[in-house]
Amino acid sequence: MNIRQFQKFKYLRFVGLFLIAANLSANELDLTALPKNQVRGKLQNILPKLCAGLELPCILLSRPFTPGVLISARYNCPDLLASPSNLTGLPTCGMAVGATPDLIIAGQIGTGRWQEETLNSMGIYLAYVWGKPTAPNQIIGGVNHTKGPVDFHFLDMSLGYLKLFQFNQWLFSVAGTAHFTQVGIHVTDNLNSADNYKARENIDFMLVNVTLQRNLGEHFQIGTNLTFSPKSVSGGIALGSYF
Repeated sequence: MNIRQFQKFKYLRFVGLFLIAANLSANELDLTALPKNQVRGKLQNILPKLCAGLELPCILLSRPFTPGVLISARYNCPDLLASPSNLTGLPTCGMAVGATPDLIIAGQIGTGRWQEETLNSMGIYLAYVWGKPTAPNQIIGGVNHTKGPVDFHFLDMSLGYLKLFQFNQWLFSVAGTAHFTQVGIHVTDNLNSADNYKARENIDFMLVNVTLQRNLGEHFQIGTNLTFSPKSVSGGIALGSYF
């Protein structure tokens, strides 16, 4: 083997390893063939990304103390650290109602395809508001149910604190949220039926979110966000309309 052939072999080997790694990352939601004792560890990596991608956008909570209805549409990428071939996102839409000056009721639905799986989610949230109009505080509780992955579904119960800062037409927020998830696992497509099983796991974690938003006139807003978990970063863009 001459030097040119050896270099070509090294290049092909590198390409092959890259394609294998990309294929493995593309099947991140697939639990088939994974030993049962390793499933919890994998879910601990997956769920923070999914919950970050499906969190209620701050744009729905940006008009405290103001009665009315706010609707939003958001496109969020659950894993900005993924390879470019897997850098896809989840679209969601939501609505918030200022029920009283210090209480916001919000709901959100989402459907999209991520990591070769179709995800469908629905959530409802309550936010209690207090403090100065230009720098209000909010305590937010919510329940979100996500289905779609072949091998599992999960219920996400969250409780968080949100701080808003208003600067003329700009709004900045920072939030910390505790997520308590109940995961139903149903692996049924192993070739050996003895390897199929059903189980439940409770997995808890924290997410930190920062958002920058701008008002566009009296009735429209646009914002962008980053959400941090111990092993991933998610981010997206949201549009809102108030009436």
